[in-house]
Amino acid sequence: MKPIYLLLLLISASCTRPQERHCADFKTGHFEYTYEINGKKHTSTFTRTENLEVDYNGREIDSIAVRWINDCEYILKIINPKS
Repeated sequence: MKPIYLLLLLISASCTRPQERHCADFKTGHFEYTYEINGKKHTSTFTRTENLEVDYNGREIDSIAVRWINDCEYILKIINPKS
């Protein structure tokens, strides 16, 4: 690839607008996700409020404290871990 084409590609890529993030949609509510272990798919759900998340993982229920860093990032800390 000629250097001029590479330069044009880099300039055009840097001119695009960043993708919009709608993090507020995931701050509170009831959510479901699917994951795979040893080739078998599992589905878990969790409910999140402003400061608390309750995870329903199969037969176990975990309570997790939520501390928001900004609208899109947070830190989770398990409350009273059993293990």
